[in-house]
Amino acid sequence: MQKRPEYEEMRLSDSFYHKVAEPQIEIICKVYNINPENNQTLKKKSAVLEGYTYFVEKVRENQRQEMNLEEAVDSAIKDCIDNHVLEDFFKNRRDEVKKMTHLDYTWEKRERLIRMEEYADGKAEGMREGEAAGMLKGKAAGIREGEAVGKLKGKIDSLLEILQELGDIPEALQNRIRSEKDLQALTSWLKAAARADSVEEFQKKAGLL
Repeated sequence: MQKRPEYEEMRLSDSFYHKVAEPQIEIICKVYNINPENNQTLKKKSAVLEGYTYFVEKVRENQRQEMNLEEAVDSAIKDCIDNHVLEDFFKNRRDEVKKMTHLDYTWEKRERLIRMEEYADGKAEGMREGEAAGMLKGKAAGIREGEAVGKLKGKIDSLLEILQELGDIPEALQNRIRSEKDLQALTSWLKAAARADSVEEFQKKAGLL
């Protein structure tokens, strides 16, 4: 995934279908990146922000160690309590945290899948346009071939990008994915990856173990 900057502004008008120079309504949201390596000074000013960042990173670390989401969250909560990170909060609201974290991750995966599908489709569309521009002499077969190649490459790139977030991808698995020529299979694997908490879980869901 693309790395986000330390600070950025997100505008409501960016999501408008028809872009205008001066929208009649605008909302500007200031976004601060609180991932571990970002905005250290800001986080030092807030124990809650710093503790939340610690908790989320522990969940991610646990998932990289092949824990499923429930195990990863349980272990991260225990780690926070043991290390006195928002200790009282996690002791008193353990069940609430587990529920909300599950909802957040489920929503995040759903949005990620949508973005990956849109990226793959958009990349394929771009390749179709490129192929069409280069095939103005009526090479219909070449255009169709370029269209198919674009779709395949878009879905393969999207799938590998999702899996990279889940952990190290074995070379054999990378080669297997790159060699797949069935669009339906790749679409199914994309959905499996978006719902998986680790590379191994993806392989099981996709029948690639």
